[in-house]
Amino acid sequence: MPSPWNFLWDNVPPWWQWAAIGPPSLVYAAGVLLLAGHLHQWGWGTAETRKLVHVGVFLAATVLQTLIGLPGVIVFGVAATVIVAGLVARGSERASYQAVARVDGGEKGKFSVLLPYVATVLGGVTTNFLFGPLAIVGYLVVGMGDALGEVIGRRFGRNRYRVTLLGGHTASRSWEGSAAVFVGSLAALVVGGLLLGAPLSSSSMVVGLPLVALAAAAVEALSPSDWDNATLQIAPTAFMSLWW
Repeated sequence: MPSPWNFLWDNVPPWWQWAAIGPPSLVYAAGVLLLAGHLHQWGWGTAETRKLVHVGVFLAATVLQTLIGLPGVIVFGVAATVIVAGLVARGSERASYQAVARVDGGEKGKFSVLLPYVATVLGGVTTNFLFGPLAIVGYLVVGMGDALGEVIGRRFGRNRYRVTLLGGHTASRSWEGSAAVFVGSLAALVVGGLLLGAPLSSSSMVVGLPLVALAAAAVEALSPSDWDNATLQIAPTAFMSLWW
């Protein structure tokens, strides 16, 4: 296995990818945030608009990795970083900022945008380094499973349970939200398997995919909210590799 630095160096995008993918990525990332901002002004809750951005980012990463490979995702990631940095720097008066910040204004508001973004980058780098093309499994689980769980849990979560998070703190979760994470993760795993050419009809996949989805739901429940973008990429991809 190459060192992390050699791995990153080997995947530095060539100039033509920067030129071809960079400008559309800037427009796409800005467009997703603008859409989220408008929907937030029209009455969507922050949980829904945050997850809309979530889905947009991770689906774009999935498409680019499938068609081009990791260098394409790196170009998109740099473009998204520029847009997110500009959004945070311009402050909380922007509708797009209010659509993705859990807290209104101040340093806490900025951290509620930046920490999940840092977790996203760390999770993506780790899964690509350790598992290569299987990283799209992590993208899809976060983009579909986590997003569905958040929306369902917020709207319909009536039956609560408490968990001790990986950091030692306690938190409340809903069975409805966790069930939605399982369903969304299972759908994500099926899509990921199809994109990767997996024999989904094989007995190992029929048994393995629900187990990986169950593990994803458990990891989501145990993860601090700002860091599940990393844990929900790494853990399901690692479990998926056992059946690959």
